[in-house]
Amino acid sequence: EVWCPGGDSIHCSGSSPNASRPCSATDGCGWEANAWSECGTRCGESSQQREASCTVQGGCSDPSGPVRQQACLQRSGCTWNASAWGSCSTSCGSGIRLRAVSCPWGDASGCEGERPAEAEECSDASGCKWEVGEWSAC
Repeated sequence: EVWCPGGDSIHCSGSSPNASRPCSATDGCGWEANAWSECGTRCGESSQQREASCTVQGGCSDPSGPVRQQACLQRSGCTWNASAWGSCSTSCGSGIRLRAVSCPWGDASGCEGERPAEAEECSDASGCKWEVGEWSAC
C-alpha cells in the first residue's frame, strides 16, 4: 500500500513509489508441493527432496515451480568414532596406549553419549629380557 500522509499526492514530493513489485513466490499459483523427504544422512550435511506438481489446467505461470531440493544438516545420528588401540608405549612393563577419537559432526557437541577414552594403561612383556650385572666379590 502506498499513500501520502497529507491526504493528497500534491503534498508529497517526488513521484509515487510503486504500489506492487514482482516476486517469485509460488504459493497459491497452482503448484502443490509434497512434504520434504528425510535428510539423506543421519549425521552431517546432505540434501532432501520433495515432489511438486502444477494443478492448473494449461500450466502454471512459473514453469519452474517451487524448490524441489534443498540442503539439510542432521546430527541426531552422530556417534563417536574410535580407531583401534595403538601399541603399548613400552615393550617391557607398564605403559600407555593411544587411539584417535572423533565426532563426525566436527565438535563434541554433535555426538551423543560420553566421549570414549583416547588413552589407557597397558602392560607388555614381549621385550623383557634378563639383564646380568657384574658378579659381586667372593
